[in-house]
Amino acid sequence: MYARYGDKKLLFEAAILMEIEDRLSFLEQHVPEHGDVRLELEELSDELLSWMLTDIHVALERVVMAEAARFPALARNLYEFGVGRTTRLVAEVLRKAEERGEIRVSDANFAAEQFISSVILSPFRRAALGVGVTSHNETSSARMRQAVDLFVYGCRPSLKGSHP
Repeated sequence: MYARYGDKKLLFEAAILMEIEDRLSFLEQHVPEHGDVRLELEELSDELLSWMLTDIHVALERVVMAEAARFPALARNLYEFGVGRTTRLVAEVLRKAEERGEIRVSDANFAAEQFISSVILSPFRRAALGVGVTSHNETSSARMRQAVDLFVYGCRPSLKGSHP
């Protein structure tokens, strides 16, 4: 294996990137389209949290965070490949919802970043720090739905037709 990847760091990175690729490729091919942004974001979030809030993924996050200072390129690559790609996926859901008039956002990419930070990365970080659950269960699902509701409420079209 080292002949192909060169060293442990590259092998570790390749293993994580393959896992991310498998999951995100599936999600990209099965983007929820219900005509209701709340349901679409809940379904997408549920899929992501079910995948991410597992013992193995939480452990991998801890390793990546611990090694980020020593291997900044590794951390940057994993962030862009995972979070960046997920953000683009959510941004597309938001753009379609805006086209339907359900929400109003001035920058779908920025809104998607905020969504990912609050709905996905926050519980993942809590789990990695040992202060949150390491499985997607009824409690994390209820919190996820609350966060989605808050986000969608904040993005609703203004009654006066203006939006910051």
